[in-house]
Amino acid sequence: MISKRVSNLWRGIAILIVIASHYAGWMYVEPVHQAVHDIISTFGPYGVDIFFLLSGYGLTKSAEKKGITLSFVLRRIFSIYVPYLLIVTGINIYIDGFSDIDASGWFKFFTGYDYWYMNILFIFYIFFMIIWKLKEVLRLPLMTVAVIAATVIMFNIGRADFWELSNSAFLIGIYAATIEKKWPDKMKNKLIHTAVILLSLVCFIICTKMMIDSYGMTDNSAFIWELVSEIFFTLLICGLCYLTPNIGWVLPAVGSQSMYIYLLHQTLFWALTFKFDEMSYFKSTVIVGLISIAAAMLIGIIYNKIYSLFVKKR
Repeated sequence: MISKRVSNLWRGIAILIVIASHYAGWMYVEPVHQAVHDIISTFGPYGVDIFFLLSGYGLTKSAEKKGITLSFVLRRIFSIYVPYLLIVTGINIYIDGFSDIDASGWFKFFTGYDYWYMNILFIFYIFFMIIWKLKEVLRLPLMTVAVIAATVIMFNIGRADFWELSNSAFLIGIYAATIEKKWPDKMKNKLIHTAVILLSLVCFIICTKMMIDSYGMTDNSAFIWELVSEIFFTLLICGLCYLTPNIGWVLPAVGSQSMYIYLLHQTLFWALTFKFDEMSYFKSTVIVGLISIAAAMLIGIIYNKIYSLFVKKR
């Protein structure tokens, strides 16, 4: 079983990957090590794979304990959707984003459309809570069809960036939790996890090489190889999660507030980066990143404290 502490540790790693990728892409200066910069700025999707993997896994494990009850639904609303609304409302007030918002803008605001990770997460959570009320034999097939269908629709309406590639990670998380329930002894076997890690690593490297070699082709070869490489990357992380010990506290602490960091890191970047423009590329990026993480974590901790007090009183 992947413990909550281990899950938060990997979420911490994932949010650092996403921040590094975004900040590298947003810094409009010539980096000292261009090759390293180019790699970092394009590695963000793999951080998203980790988030989706752990979200699918955690959602399934929670549903196994108590089922899809009203309490289950309300907990997701108050732990994910309400913080999203509060933070994005604050951001819009700060940037005067509500001054000329129209009907389309309100739709995007309430659905998380401009924060694509939240938008897709909302959609998948709704799918999951509906489908998991059905017979057990129907759940995995219908969830698989739902995710694939949502991915195809996103592709056809023009939301075809890297996010549809990470959708598979959500399914892998669900499958991992389901297999763990059916064959708990096998999922505790370290030899199996090690074999998954090694095989996935080799396949990931091969598929990534094929993806790079396919860039520029007109037959979507690069797209297919990127999709397959991210699937193997997700399997690699899944295996590593099962073998990760419950150690450390810094990364788990960061991971526990990763949603707040994701929602706030862009606004905080543009609010802070100009204050350190006299510094070197690396130093300014690190300082802005650390301040952004600390501020977002503080907001998350405050909200969670208030939420926990409310829940206890209820």
